[in-house]
Order: sequence, then structure tokens, then C-alpha cells
Amino acid sequence: MPIVVATLRTRPDTVEEVIDVYRRLIPRVHDEVGCELFSLHRGEGVVTLIERWTTASDLQAHSVSPVFQEISSALRGLLASRPEIQVLESIPAGTTTQGIVG
Repeated sequence: MPIVVATLRTRPDTVEEVIDVYRRLIPRVHDEVGCELFSLHRGEGVVTLIERWTTASDLQAHSVSPVFQEISSALRGLLASRPEIQVLESIPAGTTTQGIVG
């Protein structure tokens, strides 16, 4: 079960615009096959997405989906650099409710 952490560094004063793009389009991502989690987080000059997909194939399908393309187009000019994407594997540790995202 792939976990994705996507960090988007925004241009000055574009954090809210980036968040608006995702607020508008996240419902469509949530409807995609295999999307178990697609959550949005804000920091100083950064927007971070945490995603969980049922299978690597589901994640791959998302990466070429129409909504992914729409998000990419809407973000043009709003980011200071290319998104930093990490695809991770959960490692159980501690309690089952607090120690794993999967």
C-alpha cells in the first residue's frame, strides 16, 4: 500500500491559490479507485499532500488521470519549484492505531 508525501513549495503569496486548487479538485481524487487518503496540509510557504493508495497500480492510474492533469495545469505559475514527491512504505511500530498509516 503506497504512501505518498508530496511537498509543494509555493511562490510568495500563492499558498491560498494552491490550496484553492486542491479544495476544488480533491473530491474528484477521493472518487478515484484505490484512493484511501488524500489530505491537504499547509505550512510556511509550503503545501503538503499525504496520500494512501490501495495498490501501486492505483497510484499509477492517478498519476495519469484527468484530474491529476487538471491539478498540474492549475498549479502552473504558482509553485517556486517542482513538487518533491516521496513514495513510502509504512513500517508498523508502536500501537496498531498510532504506529501505521496503512
